Amino acid sequence: MEPETRPAESETPKARRWVFLLGGIAVLAGLYGVGWQIASTRLTDNLLSAMAGMDASGRQTDCRAPQKGGFPFAVTLTCETLKSDDVEHGISSTLGQTTASLSIFAPNRIETT
Repeated sequence: MEPETRPAESETPKARRWVFLLGGIAVLAGLYGVGWQIASTRLTDNLLSAMAGMDASGRQTDCRAPQKGGFPFAVTLTCETLKSDDVEHGISSTLGQTTASLSIFAPNRIETT
């Protein structure tokens, strides 16, 4: 009869721990990616709808070719051109490429460039 070869008792649980650890990290990374996508979509939609809502007060703001980005540690909204018209006061401005960025490490601070 041949002797049965089996892994040592202590190696099997260690291997299982590594599999569960790596699997858990992969699941968390996937959940973070999905959560970031949902949050960035909501933030950019809210910002664009707020700009569209200014029309009622006589101010028009238009973001041409909006693009979101910034994954994994920020949410950014980039407008190819940003145009603002205040009909009531006769003020108009057009800016080139404008980016608004919100870092996940400082969520109360929005930076624009």
